[in-house]
Amino acid sequence: MIGSSARIITRALMDGKHHRAAITTASTAAQRMDTDLTQPSDNDLSVYGSLLLSGAVAAAQTGNRHTAAELLDEAGQAGRRLGHDGNHMWTAFGPNNVLCHRVNIALTMGDAGTAVDYARQVNIDALPINERKATLLLDTARAFLTWNKHDQALYVLRAAGEIAPEEITARPATLRLVRDLLATAPITVRRETREYAESLGVSA
Repeated sequence: MIGSSARIITRALMDGKHHRAAITTASTAAQRMDTDLTQPSDNDLSVYGSLLLSGAVAAAQTGNRHTAAELLDEAGQAGRRLGHDGNHMWTAFGPNNVLCHRVNIALTMGDAGTAVDYARQVNIDALPINERKATLLLDTARAFLTWNKHDQALYVLRAAGEIAPEEITARPATLRLVRDLLATAPITVRRETREYAESLGVSA
């Protein structure tokens, strides 16, 4: 319960852009859990790992690459101990979810190529909820766009729409990405990009 409460507080701090406080809250609560839990259950590992991931995302938002990497590695260890991706305590935590966060954090830190490398390691079918699948695919498409691989970005966006249409079309992040893709598409994929944008009701 302490871990779940800390996770909620961490998310609230992140929503308020209080990223350093979010890092401290997540790290302190995770450390306490790690000390207190000698035989953690699946629920315990999932909450613990999710706390670490939240702290890593907050660290990336402040540009703190070292702390983000440390927290990601600790979360990776928790994911390996858990051994599968589940939705225990509504965390969707597991080894593949850790990889999804590695994708997101690499993208946040400006490492588009690294983000794509991590994305290729994810077993998307193992992710337990469509929201996480959609987030991964949007991050991957954004990484390809940042890497100036417009054809790959468009391909991933289309795949995302097939896998999780209700998640993709409703997100403002999707529309921003489509507009960016439309504005920068080279002539080789311009027509396809325009047709896809029109299917979503997006204009230049």
